[in-house]
Parts: sequence; C-alpha cells; structure tokens
Amino acid sequence: ITKLLVFAGVGARMADEDGEAEVGDTGPFGIEKAKYAFCACCVGIILLPCMLIMLGLNEKGYVCREKDIIYAENDATEASCTGTPPKDQFVFFSCAIDEKKLQKFTLKDFNPDFDADLGNAITFNSVAASQTVEMYQCIESISTSTTGTGDNKKTVKTYSYRMEWRSQSIGSTGFQDPNKAKAACGADFDQNPSFPSNVKVSSTPQRMKKVPVGIFELHAELSNSFQADTTVSLDAFANNFPNTPLTPPAMTNQAPRITKNNIRPNGNFLETCSTKVGCVRISLKKNGATYASAFVNSGVGGKTAAQPTKSSWGCSSGNFAEIFQARKTKAEAISSLESSNTGQLWALRVVGVLLSWA
Repeated sequence: ITKLLVFAGVGARMADEDGEAEVGDTGPFGIEKAKYAFCACCVGIILLPCMLIMLGLNEKGYVCREKDIIYAENDATEASCTGTPPKDQFVFFSCAIDEKKLQKFTLKDFNPDFDADLGNAITFNSVAASQTVEMYQCIESISTSTTGTGDNKKTVKTYSYRMEWRSQSIGSTGFQDPNKAKAACGADFDQNPSFPSNVKVSSTPQRMKKVPVGIFELHAELSNSFQADTTVSLDAFANNFPNTPLTPPAMTNQAPRITKNNIRPNGNFLETCSTKVGCVRISLKKNGATYASAFVNSGVGGKTAAQPTKSSWGCSSGNFAEIFQARKTKAEAISSLESSNTGQLWALRVVGVLLSWA
C-alpha cells in the first residue's frame, strides 16, 4: 500500500492531454497525492515494526504452547472414571457426564413470575440452559431510490411491512403507511402489543458451577465452557398442558400474562398462537454434551484444578487445563491441541507477513 501510494504521488502527471498543468484538488505537481503518500509512509514506518513484534510473539506463543502440550502428552496419567480419584496428580480422563447430578431447570428458573403450575410444567436436567422469548410483530422497512436528474433529482422513500418473530419490542406508533401495515399485518392491526408482564424477555443463561464428570468435579474455568447449545423439544411435555385447542386471541393485548391455559407446546416452542401479531413463543436450550475429556490436576476428592507448569527458556510458568466436550482418547486429545496450535500459528503468520509487506 505504501509503495503504491508513493509511486502514485511521485509519478503524478504534470500535464493533462492538452499539455496544460493540472490544478485543483491534486495541485499542479501532484502535491496532494504526495501528501497522502507521505502519510502512508508514516503509517508503514509504525506498522512494520509492530507486525514484526507480533510475528515474534506468535512464534514464541507457539513454542510455549507446544511445550505444555508435550508436557501433557508425557506426564499426564490416564485416570479411571470409577473408583477413588487420585490425589493431586496431573491426569487425563474421558468420562460420561453424570446425569443424576446435573442441575434441574424449569420455566420458573427463567420466569420467576410464572405460577408454579406453569413454571414446573417443563423440567429437564443439564449442565447449562437458556431461554429465548419472541413475539410475532409487524416490522417496517424503508428503501430509498433516486429519480430524475439535475434540478429535478429527488430521493424517494418506499415503506414496506411484514410480520416477523422478534425477541425485543418493535415500536409501531410511528409507522409511515398505516394502510400498508394493515394490509401486511392484518386488517385489525393497530400497533405491536407489549410482551406479557410475567415473562422475562431478557433472561440470563444459567449453568452449573461444577460439572460432574465420572468421579471428578470440574473446576469453574472448565465448567464455564459448557454452553446451552441444543434446542429442547417441548412436544414431550404436551401431557402437562390442557388438551384443548387455543382460541386465537384479539389483536391487542393478546396475552397480558402467560398461564397454562393460554400457551401450548408446538415442536420446539411454547406458543400462545403462531399466525397473528402479538403471538408469543418461548424456546429453551440445554447443553448437549454427554461426555467430557480433560487434562487437569485431579485435586483432592476429584475436585479438579489447573495443572501448574514450570518455566523454561523464553516461557514463563503458568497453568494448564484443557476440556473437550466429547469422548476422546489421550492421543486424539493431544492431536486436537496440536492442530489448534499449528492453525493459530499459521493464521497469524499469514496476517503478519501480509501487513508487513503492505
């Protein structure tokens, strides 16, 4: 980039096709272009050493990380998933997550204002869980186009409307074309209603602080890596709800409060309805892992911790703990760590070299 801009500045044409000197924004001798080239040179002077430093740190990081991986490969003892956990040893294990010790999640965990009858109608055990609440709402879109030329040139705005599931309230009082909105969102559409008062629209994902894996209990650093990533099928809980069809509610105030009588499981959702503005649906997610493989210090009583690592030339001491939310052999786990380390090394190498050259 610097080289090209310098070339452009120095090689700026001094005359146009008629042989007259160029004037205006570029100046008579390409002065403005030269200014830009000079600024680019300054950026290059700063950027080049920064990229060289980054490349050096990248190489160092790769070597130190590889040192820890080799340490894990040579020194981590493969531990059993049953019996008595070893005490204060560097271990590798690959065990089933103990479903009996998982946390029980309910709708009431995410919606404290639900009555107990509804709040406990859906329960599942998991390491982590999350809830998403959405409402079917009328959405306005704006597109612009330009017509005419010269003094007659003007910008025209076109408004269009559609219905979408959204997890936040969309204001509709300022819609620019109410007639189009009614045509797209229902003849009785007036405005998007508020979410039901007893549902928590923005709820915080929840997870266990210590995940039980075999005879071990993972410490917080590893437990926090478990996310709610698998949708919970809610059809399985249909028997916990009244066996009567829902009556489509009026357009406004469709469900001021969610109760067991105005919501039903439908596939992966709990829905008050599904085709009108103001319908509300709730979905839940859990963690889908059934196995975990880890390099850790076994701690005391199976309560794991990170394994301390020793310093070496160029590498400081630190801690080592790795988790895979899958069943792996020790060799497979080491291979995964090495592949990740090598991938990061080359990615930063490519970025650093390209920016250094630019």
